[in-house]
Amino acid sequence: MRLLFYNEQDRRETAERSEVVAKIDAWWKAFGEKRTDIEALFARQAEWDLPEWMADHLQAISLMLMWEYGPAVKQDGHRLVITPEAEKHLRPLVDIILERAPQFPGWEFHPYRPPESIEMAQQTVESRTGGSLEGVRARARIGEFNLIDLTFVSPRCKSPE
Repeated sequence: MRLLFYNEQDRRETAERSEVVAKIDAWWKAFGEKRTDIEALFARQAEWDLPEWMADHLQAISLMLMWEYGPAVKQDGHRLVITPEAEKHLRPLVDIILERAPQFPGWEFHPYRPPESIEMAQQTVESRTGGSLEGVRARARIGEFNLIDLTFVSPRCKSPE
């Protein structure tokens, strides 16, 4: 389904796009209603299943949408990153979701994860995998079509796989 350059004269395309926009608006309504509960969860003043709630509400738009909460970048508060990860064809969907985001005090919404310091990257690796970045080396070089090729090498890896 085309989201950006859809044919407004095509009833099917218009109906499909309207259905997606309705899901997006339902997501933001649900987020607004749950926002204080989310903040309480982050402050350890409440306990409930955030991943399940996100699956029920954000991923009702598309199961391929991924998300990540963290501290706000431009202000005091929180951030929510909504990303299609490797599903680049969903980038226009993410753009529409974020364009339709209401303003919530103390909240920022981003289409990409912000860059992290080495210390934050280490904490992320430890919390997600139990592993370590100790001894890991990275090399960046210009690749085909002027893309950036990244190679990571770890002394703990026994083979290229």
